[in-house]
Amino acid sequence: MRADEARAIKNDAIARLAQAFTNPVRLQILGILDQGEAPVDVLAEKTGQSGANTSAQLRHLAGAHLVVSRREGRHIYYRLASPGVRRLWRALQEEAAASAPELRELSREWFAPSQPVDLAAGKALLERVQRGEVLLLDVRPADEHAQGHIPGARNLLAREVESAVDDMEPGRPVVVYCRGPFCVQAADCVRRLRARGVNVTNLAMGVSDWEAAGLPVVRGSSSVAAVS
Repeated sequence: MRADEARAIKNDAIARLAQAFTNPVRLQILGILDQGEAPVDVLAEKTGQSGANTSAQLRHLAGAHLVVSRREGRHIYYRLASPGVRRLWRALQEEAAASAPELRELSREWFAPSQPVDLAAGKALLERVQRGEVLLLDVRPADEHAQGHIPGARNLLAREVESAVDDMEPGRPVVVYCRGPFCVQAADCVRRLRARGVNVTNLAMGVSDWEAAGLPVVRGSSSVAAVS
């Protein structure tokens, strides 16, 4: 093989990988699959896309070796191809938040955590949750919570948080988490709960970030055939 041929193979592979990140729907799919594997119909419902378009976007991701699949009965389940995909996906978000002016401003307003959560801080939070001093809310869909969640977390859909305020213990701090540090849904829940007078913070971590920090995760079923 000549040097120019080797260079072309290398650059084509990198370009194919980079191109996979140029579509907002594909980015949303990666964020969902970061929570665990899912079939096409679940991904289509969560992204608001048709099954055909969702399958087309998954083919792009598979062609870039970002996702892999398996068949179970009538369903084809997709998952991230490797932990490296998760690291790349998170690095892209962090770099965009640091370099894009519009996202820097959005990050300051929506996504900035109250404080970094490392191993020690995570363990301290778990102890407070176990003692009942803090209410930990997982505002992801129920199927994602079932696949893996932080110990002691109560699963409450984002659209239900305001209606649950009256059932929350007055003065008890609330910590919310969703799919990761750049999850709009968790940030929106925090804004709405604060407007109701709740002492609430955004954990600004997803389950995979929590686990990567060496903290425990409750794992459940890895096969989800429908949105809960």
